[in-house]
Amino acid sequence: AIEPEAAALAAVDASEADRAVLGEAYVAMAQAVEARTGYFEADLRFHSTILRATRNQFFIAFIPIVTAVLRVSISFSVRSQATVESSLPLHEAAASAIRAGDAAAAAHAMRILIARAREDIHARVIPDIGAIRGAA
Repeated sequence: AIEPEAAALAAVDASEADRAVLGEAYVAMAQAVEARTGYFEADLRFHSTILRATRNQFFIAFIPIVTAVLRVSISFSVRSQATVESSLPLHEAAASAIRAGDAAAAAHAMRILIARAREDIHARVIPDIGAIRGAA
């Protein structure tokens, strides 16, 4: 509920400087994927940048909470280099929509990004739970 709405608000209210910082955050993610290091922090920066770009104190106050949740989420959803690489177009779509000022597309892209992460978490966690239950 937070990030799709934040992305929509950022698309409308972000300053040109915010849009530039978001572009830089995406580039840092792409570079981290290519270098195969630093993705985790680059991804956190990307999401925090969106919250800041809302220019809304309510969303900005959520940065520590969203960062904490993302730390756990990313640790479960990132299963391989392929998982990381496949997330880039989704992040790029969100960033592009925000930079273009398209609130609906920004929210939609963020919902897809979250849904994909949820699928990755389920694919990783559910089999682990089954293995634990089978061992009991």
